[in-house]
This record gives sequence, C-alpha cells and structure tokens, in this order.
Amino acid sequence: MNPLFLGWLIAAVIRISIGSATVAGLTAGGIIAPTLTTSHADPNLMVLAVGAGSLMFSHVNDSGFWLYKEYFNLGMRQTFLSCRLWKPSFQFAA
Repeated sequence: MNPLFLGWLIAAVIRISIGSATVAGLTAGGIIAPTLTTSHADPNLMVLAVGAGSLMFSHVNDSGFWLYKEYFNLGMRQTFLSCRLWKPSFQFAA
C-alpha cells in the first residue's frame, strides 16, 4: 500500500474514532514515521497526507467546530452546512 495513503488513512480512522485532530495527526505521524526510511516517501508529502487525514469528519466533538461557529456568529444549521463545504475541500486538495 502507498505510504502516503496509509498515513492519510491512519489519521482519518483515528480522527473518526477519537474526534481530536491533534491526537490523530500526532499518533498517525508516530505510527507512519518508521516507514519513511524504507519507502523513500517524501516527508513533506507525508506531512500533508497525515494533516489532511486528521481533518476528516469534524463534528460537534471538535473544538475547532465550536470556534468556527462562535467566531462567525453562526447557528448550528449554518455551521453544519458550511463545514460540510469547506472541510472536504481541504482534505481532497491536500
């Protein structure tokens, strides 16, 4: 399996399971780091892949969700709709 996809997948699964982007990114980075030496994957691309995977499925258990809601003075419905538009664009662009 491609190590970049594997790093993204590990971060995404951890994010879905726990809800914290910080924990997902750091844990996935620690898990995937040993494979960088054997796979010769670009470390810069790995950082992007793990970061994109850690942004998957932001929901109400994410502090960033609430910061976004309060900063832009949005209601719950507006926050859900707008997060569904901009979060996936970050994930797939990376």
